[in-house]
Amino acid sequence: MLKRRFTRYEVDLPLTLVKFWEEQPVAKGHGHCHVLAEGGLSATMSHELYIGEVVRLEAPRVARIYASVRNHRGNRYGFEFVFMDEVQRRAIRKYCEAQPQPERERN
Repeated sequence: MLKRRFTRYEVDLPLTLVKFWEEQPVAKGHGHCHVLAEGGLSATMSHELYIGEVVRLEAPRVARIYASVRNHRGNRYGFEFVFMDEVQRRAIRKYCEAQPQPERERN
């Protein structure tokens, strides 16, 4: 059985996505976060994204953080947080710990 680095939590959060080109914001989109962990999240997004692309994700009440697209199936994407500082990590941890119970681990 696969052991994950961070516990995953089912959440219901709106997201705003910002795409950049040479440090300039060039596109903004919206999405919805379904699963959150200290290392990343899973969300349904309105924009087409590419594996390896780095975007800024803004989740109200949680954090504004950069993330890399790690996988996708249709319009559902998996993101890994990058360039995260301790303040962002604590905010995500605090939000996760306030959730009712962790998502069940999948085989």
